[in-house]
Amino acid sequence: MISRIDARHGACGIVPKELDGLLVTNDFPAFDVNASLLDLDFLRWLSRSPWFVDQCVRASEGTTNRVRLSMPRFLALEIPVPDLTTQRARAAWLGAMAKKTQEMSDRLSASRQGLPKAVLAAVTEARRTEWPDLPLGEVVDILDSARVPVSLSERASRQGDVPYYGAGGQVGWIDEPMFDEQLLLLAEDAGPFNTRCGYLVKGPSWVNNHAHVLRGTAVTNEWLLWMLRTMDLRPYLSGSTRPKLTRGALVKIPIPTPSMDVQRHLGSAWMAATTRTSEARQLIERSSQAAAKLLPTFLTEVFAPA
Repeated sequence: MISRIDARHGACGIVPKELDGLLVTNDFPAFDVNASLLDLDFLRWLSRSPWFVDQCVRASEGTTNRVRLSMPRFLALEIPVPDLTTQRARAAWLGAMAKKTQEMSDRLSASRQGLPKAVLAAVTEARRTEWPDLPLGEVVDILDSARVPVSLSERASRQGDVPYYGAGGQVGWIDEPMFDEQLLLLAEDAGPFNTRCGYLVKGPSWVNNHAHVLRGTAVTNEWLLWMLRTMDLRPYLSGSTRPKLTRGALVKIPIPTPSMDVQRHLGSAWMAATTRTSEARQLIERSSQAAAKLLPTFLTEVFAPA
């Protein structure tokens, strides 16, 4: 079956037996295959090849928004048809390569997702130590009163090189700083309130009124970040459609508070692990992109015109 409209984008495929007898519209012509000349698996791979898609582009006609596959031109296309034994061998090889590349992609994806979880698991394990819990309001300075929201239109007239932060991260730039130090920003409304909650900023910054501004006193900012990311904040939220972490609830959050030496040692180790994790994820992402290109490369090699 092939799409008249989107064949030029590769919209074609083999209909499985269990769908035999179902209806299709005129925009999706369906064909029987002459099994004495063409192996179905070979055709399946051929139809996924860049060469075949390019032929569909050449067989399409019409204006920009009305390009459709011309059936006479499509049916007149010449395709490579080696003997059936060769077709089956090529299809089997492509199937094996597709399986291997998919397994590779799955392993890379699992690694990419597992690395941050490994760091969080280490933090969670450390939390089980018998450290005293202190209310967050007793271990930090809350600098929310210094926040000044600036509208998008006003920021447009005050463009600069100072990051402008909101609940989940940087949302723009502005011309002058409100703070100039390392701080922990934690969403006040709309989140995130999960394992990605909170983030550290350093240097000149401006913060709007959607993020709490925290400076550790009895805890380091790094330690506070990991303690917040490895606890369930939902009991401290209010509101149904737009969750909100009010200051009144914020100050009650219990924070495990060991000595500063322990905090610095473990916090530094966790931050270093996060950096290595980020670097590894970038490497995995590049490897995933390379793996995604393997099958099209194989198809090109098999079906490229002589």
